[in-house]
Amino acid sequence: MGIGVIIKDNNDIILELHKEYPANPENSNNCAEYIALQECLKWLLECGYADDKILIKSDSQLLINQCLNIWGIKPISEGIRFNKKHNKIEYY
Repeated sequence: MGIGVIIKDNNDIILELHKEYPANPENSNNCAEYIALQECLKWLLECGYADDKILIKSDSQLLINQCLNIWGIKPISEGIRFNKKHNKIEYY
């Protein structure tokens, strides 16, 4: 499974990130979308963008609608989930 992230500041690309993760039966495109979002947010926090306004764009309707609380999130037995209470993505 692979992910890709592009971060821009005033239309200038400041990060292009591509990562591969080991194959796993639980991997899915939805899992990859959440991992990409987490990598993006982690980088932004580490690089001092915590207080900036950030616009997240994604082609994943699932990711956007779940993060905006438009769609619910089904509990899963293992893998990845978005913790609404702590506003973070968790792996287990």
